[in-house]
Amino acid sequence: MLARLMIFIPMILLLFACQKDEFAIKKSGQTGSSSPIMHNSQSRCANYTLVKPPVDFLFLWDNSSSQLFINPTTKAALNNVINLISSQFDYHLVLAPLVEVSGTTSPTYLVTDSPNGLSGNASSMIVPKDQAANLLDTFPGAVGSYEEGIDRAYHLIDSNRSNGIFRSGGYTIVVVMSNGDDSSFPGASNFTPPPQNFLPYKLQLYDNLKTTLNGQMFRFMSMVAHSACGAGYKQNDLYKNFSQMIYANHTVNPPTDQFGRATPDSWDICGMDFTHLFDGINNAIQAQVVNHIYDHWPITTNLGEIDFDQIIVTKNTGQVLQKDDAVNGFTVEGYLTNQNTRVLPTPGEPFSGQMIKLYGAGKVTYPECLNITTQTPADFYGYIPLSTKPLVTTINLEVNGVTIPKYDPPQTTFGWEYIGHSNSQNILVISPTNPSPDYPALNKTGYFLKLHGSAIYSNNSNYQVNYDPASN
Repeated sequence: MLARLMIFIPMILLLFACQKDEFAIKKSGQTGSSSPIMHNSQSRCANYTLVKPPVDFLFLWDNSSSQLFINPTTKAALNNVINLISSQFDYHLVLAPLVEVSGTTSPTYLVTDSPNGLSGNASSMIVPKDQAANLLDTFPGAVGSYEEGIDRAYHLIDSNRSNGIFRSGGYTIVVVMSNGDDSSFPGASNFTPPPQNFLPYKLQLYDNLKTTLNGQMFRFMSMVAHSACGAGYKQNDLYKNFSQMIYANHTVNPPTDQFGRATPDSWDICGMDFTHLFDGINNAIQAQVVNHIYDHWPITTNLGEIDFDQIIVTKNTGQVLQKDDAVNGFTVEGYLTNQNTRVLPTPGEPFSGQMIKLYGAGKVTYPECLNITTQTPADFYGYIPLSTKPLVTTINLEVNGVTIPKYDPPQTTFGWEYIGHSNSQNILVISPTNPSPDYPALNKTGYFLKLHGSAIYSNNSNYQVNYDPASN
């Protein structure tokens, strides 16, 4: 008996001599982190449209006895200006003789790229643009030098408004070409000076006409002799002065292309290179930039994933737009389909996606830009998955470095609770105060700790959980 005991004693001593960790269950440690909140900033700018402005020309060609202006050189110059006008403008170009000849029908021709808006006798005046210059030869020759170009231009425009040739809201430009001068006042045949009220009276007539047309510009351009420079050339005063008066009489959006010229809108034909006869006309008109104005603005084409409570909207001018300000700010409209973003010059530029609506001074007008900063909604995590079954009494949980206690109401109002295994557990909840499942779901498989109250964590968080695995 003693011998047997002596055999077991060393074995028992050997057993106790072993390190206890060789027989203890290894602790499990798991770490995890939640996704960050994503921020996005995008800038868009308002657009514009470069449009061909409606431009209506009246060319009065000198057909007096000398007919200096109907020759191959001026015809070529006319063809050049027609080609230029046709490429840049929505144009009507009327060609008529300066002097009406008694007993004849003075032809009036219309060159245009579109008959839209024309009515009555206007269609019968249309001629192909490549034939216009040669048709000047059909103008009847006038006897003598009596002319009344100021009145004739007025009546041709006024009588061709109802048929759509001279349109409202555009540019109206009269071009008178003469080597003489207006002689419609009494005594003009005796070369007496015109009455002092002659041009002011004519200006008043044109002011009334300009008001009726409600146009962006009204010009009276004269190609005349500024001196008696040759046989048949009469030094010009009335056309030249009237051109300057009409040019200076623009109080709204006054033109600037004649600044620095001693004779605005009047050109001296004495020694003129006729190939450049119409340069002043070509420079007078510019295509219009039509500013687009927007009352809706795109954010994204996505259906969701935006925290609209955190949206920041700023103009490039520095103006910060306030949310839910229906006077000068914006409201969130959500997802809209084929919503026109532009209100002027016409509704347009449709967009499908998440949008805001702009109000008052918050509307975007070219060339303004709008910068929108958004972020993804905050996620709240109400569960932590464990890879193995834990020994519950050994669980130690830390979230962002803070130890979270076991949930044990009423002693604790927040903490963790072990709920066992699940093949598909949505770990997202609505908020710490509403632990209902949030969607779209984020499903995990494993053994789960359920979090309560302020233990529920959000984005940009880290957790660590240590525990002994259960034996079964």
